[in-house]
Order: sequence, then C-alpha cells, then structure tokens
Amino acid sequence: MIRASPCLCQLCERGLRRLLGGILAGVFTPTEAAGAAVVYGFLLSVLVLRTLSLKDLPALLLRAGVAASAILLAIGMAAVFG
Repeated sequence: MIRASPCLCQLCERGLRRLLGGILAGVFTPTEAAGAAVVYGFLLSVLVLRTLSLKDLPALLLRAGVAASAILLAIGMAAVFG
C-alpha cells in the first residue's frame, strides 16, 4: 500500500483541477479529457509513484485490449437485436 504524501496529493489535485477546468472552459471535450487523464495517470504511476515499469506496459495493453474487445463484442451482438 502506498501512502500518499501531501505533495503527491497536491499534484493529483492540481491535475484534476486542470482537467475539469479545461472541460469547463471549453478547451477540450470530456472525451479528450479522458485521454489526457489516462496519460496523466500513466505518467504519475511510472515517474512519480514508480509502481509501474515500462516492461509491464505490453501486458497492460494486452489486458486492456482483451477487456475492450469483450465489451465491444457484447455491444455488437446486442445491436443485432435492435
């Protein structure tokens, strides 16, 4: 279990405020903000927290792809029935 330091909590809070501020200001859409949040979370876990290494990335992407394909397959099958 990682104990969050006050500095880390401030870093996460600043990132969240920038994402929400960007949406509210009309700088980017919620979909673009979701992509930015993924990149921000990845960088935070690799560079700051050091809980994820770059050698773990292929397995992580494979698991995410399998999960996304299962969900999209279910949506595609449901579309057949209207």
